[in-house]
Amino acid sequence: LRKSMSSDPPQVSSSEEDVRWMLKAVKLAYESNPVDSAYCVGCIVVGEDGKEIATGYSRELEGNTHAEECAIRKMNDALKNGSLKSEDLKDLRMYVSSRDAAS
Repeated sequence: LRKSMSSDPPQVSSSEEDVRWMLKAVKLAYESNPVDSAYCVGCIVVGEDGKEIATGYSRELEGNTHAEECAIRKMNDALKNGSLKSEDLKDLRMYVSSRDAAS
């Protein structure tokens, strides 16, 4: 079966809180060590209650890690050490942004 798809992009709304988190993701992207072969990206995972759960930025951890991967690894470590509980993982939001390539 083939579903019909609208040519209109989905409507997206943002709150002041979304803007604040995205600006923080941009700031995290500037923590990345620039390399010619990859973007500098920042990532923040926010819980249902609006609290920061984890952050990451490109190449933060050992290996050629992506910002999202770093944040997820940190969440996994926090689950293992008990500082984060599985119920804290309900309805998460992930804010991801890259920095200006000219910087």
